Amino acid sequence: MFRRIAEEAQIQKIIAQIARREGITEAEVRVAMQEALQAGLRNPDPAIQAAWRQIPIKGDSPRPEEFIAWAGCKIRAKTAGGKLS
Repeated sequence: MFRRIAEEAQIQKIIAQIARREGITEAEVRVAMQEALQAGLRNPDPAIQAAWRQIPIKGDSPRPEEFIAWAGCKIRAKTAGGKLS
């Protein structure tokens, strides 16, 4: 539980940093990220669709926070000697 709370706090910091760097609001960052995620989800390539199905989500599509958490786990696994798949 603590790890999840700490991870969510870190994700919020990432979004805030992007907003400051781009000169936009955090809400605008989330909207842009959600639009990018939706574009990816619409890709008809079967391999891309299979990759999207690997992401654990609560709804029909991942929220930016869910995607960042998932991607972070994959990167940590790869840098720890695991295989990024």
